[in-house]
Amino acid sequence: MGVTRYNIIRLQVDRPGQIIRFQHKVPSYLKRCTGFKAVHVRGIGTDLLIPEIGWLTASFNSLKEEAIVAAVAAQPFYEPEETHEYQSLDVNLLPGQLVVGVYLDTCPSNIFAPYIVSLYLRCTDSVEKPQVKAIILFLNLCKRKNLLQRMKQKTAHVQIPWMTKMNMKNN
Repeated sequence: MGVTRYNIIRLQVDRPGQIIRFQHKVPSYLKRCTGFKAVHVRGIGTDLLIPEIGWLTASFNSLKEEAIVAAVAAQPFYEPEETHEYQSLDVNLLPGQLVVGVYLDTCPSNIFAPYIVSLYLRCTDSVEKPQVKAIILFLNLCKRKNLLQRMKQKTAHVQIPWMTKMNMKNN
């Protein structure tokens, strides 16, 4: 199982309508980004949810792969909805390449105050997808417990692609 690391890109917005360009080098040992979260960290105090205070875009591998386009919202200060959920992302990283992006402030000028937005990237040092890892672990467990043979006997009339591949490898 791969090691997961989180990269944080912080952006300071000082004036209404500001466009901020950023570049971030992801450590070269990380092979893949699997999720992201773009959040308003601090600055705008509001009683209401503001669904859009700006837009963030990010490209990976030095502009070769446009992967993120997201609206950033501001939560009410008295009732913040802290979400720890990452949006899914599936980008293989090339070593030494950059994450390049733009943030555009669209906050209404009547409530504008300088604020900070953060882009959190969840990356791993493994190139395998989690589903592939789960299937491999399941097959290894089945081999150990001789379940694979029993499954083959019970499902002999059904063609299951991964089981057919297993037959070729076993024979």
